[in-house]
Amino acid sequence: MLRSDSKIASVLGSLEFTDARLSYFWDEAKLTGQAWGKILNLNKPAWDVYFVYGPKASWKKSPPKPNFWMHQLSGCEDKALFLDLEGLEVEVKKLLSTVKN
Repeated sequence: MLRSDSKIASVLGSLEFTDARLSYFWDEAKLTGQAWGKILNLNKPAWDVYFVYGPKASWKKSPPKPNFWMHQLSGCEDKALFLDLEGLEVEVKKLLSTVKN
């Protein structure tokens, strides 16, 4: 959520990654960030967040709270969850180890 965000910027950004498995959406009202903020018990919209879900996660009417998450949010109270790639990798590997092939 930057001042420079716009529908045009989102379209241009989507050209950077063209994998058919990716979908891009423009959320002018920032409803998605507000919803994630509530799920994570933040007092602000959540963006630049990284979620890790276990194999039993089920998305119903609202997305479930992730098993683990990290962020790059300025002013967020929980500094322990500020993005640390090595820490995120550890958490992903932990959950992957619980999945049966």
